[in-house]
Formats: sequence, structure tokens, C-alpha cells
Amino acid sequence: MAYKPMTAAPVDSSRPNAAGVALLRGVRIFSVASIILGILGVAFSWWLPFGMVLGLAGLVLGFVDAVIARRRSLSFRLAIVGIVVSAAALALDMVVAALGMQTVTFGGWH
Repeated sequence: MAYKPMTAAPVDSSRPNAAGVALLRGVRIFSVASIILGILGVAFSWWLPFGMVLGLAGLVLGFVDAVIARRRSLSFRLAIVGIVVSAAALALDMVVAALGMQTVTFGGWH
């Protein structure tokens, strides 16, 4: 019996993104985006509506990724981190809004 070295599986050229999907298999895009938007929501909490929009968008993306992970039976710890960070950003933005501590609004300087 002759020795046959293992070769890589051929990439299906009919799917244009087949190689990219294989590289990003372990990366959870929605979770990472949720975490980034939550951090930006905290950073822009002084700019009242913009910080709230960022926190809310991060919260939605975190929930979307948690649902996707649950359906595919994947671990959704990263989605939980994104939800917590975005919820904290949204809570901070609400406190800033309630106390009137915002520095910039869309109407101009306060």
C-alpha cells in the first residue's frame, strides 16, 4: 500500500465566499459588533441621543446573536457580554438624560 499525503479539501468556486466563511467560522460578528457598540455608547453618553442609539443598536445585535447561537446550539457567552455592555451603556445614557447632564444634543450645545 503506497503512502498518500493528506491534501486540503478543494474550495467550491461556485460559492464566492467559501474561503472567507472558513476563516471566520469561529468569529461571532454580531456579538463583537454588540460589544463595540456598547463601548461606544458609553463613550458617547455625553452626546445624548447618539449614545442611546449606539447602546440600543448593540442591545439588539446582542439579542439577535443570542437567538442565532441558541438555534445552532452554539455557546452564546460572547452574546451575553455584548448584551450586558450595551444594556449598561443604555442605562448610563438614561441616567445622563434624566439628570440633564448631557453636553451636546442634536439641537446644539446645552
